[in-house]
Amino acid sequence: MKTKLLSILPYAAVAFIVIYSAFKYDAKHKQQATVRAQEQVAQERELLYSFTADFEAGEKLNFVPSEAIKFAGNSAAIVAKEGIYGPTFSCDSLALLNKVKRVEVSLMLYVEAPNKDATIVLSFDNETRNLIYKSAGMMDGFKANEWVHVKSKFEINAETFEHEKKLIFKAYTMNSGGDKFFIDNFEVKLFSTK
Repeated sequence: MKTKLLSILPYAAVAFIVIYSAFKYDAKHKQQATVRAQEQVAQERELLYSFTADFEAGEKLNFVPSEAIKFAGNSAAIVAKEGIYGPTFSCDSLALLNKVKRVEVSLMLYVEAPNKDATIVLSFDNETRNLIYKSAGMMDGFKANEWVHVKSKFEINAETFEHEKKLIFKAYTMNSGGDKFFIDNFEVKLFSTK
């Protein structure tokens, strides 16, 4: 009996190696396909406009500066619950906004404690009402007392406002009740499809 088991052991080892290699190849193949698909989607997007605020002197945004806590440069922006809204990027170029299919917002975030009320917000409004409102939390990857990179991507259905005569786009951070947080290197990118 022992001899029979020993005689089939090499076959079992070969079968295990073949099955393991097949699974490993399949996983690698799926990963490569996913990367190719992501690259293709990225190539199909065209950057229309990019805005960056590093909260230094001469900045066009209104913000409460922090010189003690900053990621880079001389200052960052404080977003406190008393002010609710953080620095806001706005654009009213109808010709530009009618082409937008995706918005990406990225920033560096510093929090002293978890804040579920810390969000990135986008809105597209006409003169009388809100047409699109989207938000994303910023606490994924949160680390207390460390700067972390936060990035959110928002798909936009421009057909929602294709017949509008006036359009205002805003991207901002919001603190609707939690502890203050700090942001730096606030970036907004608007994309269309090619």
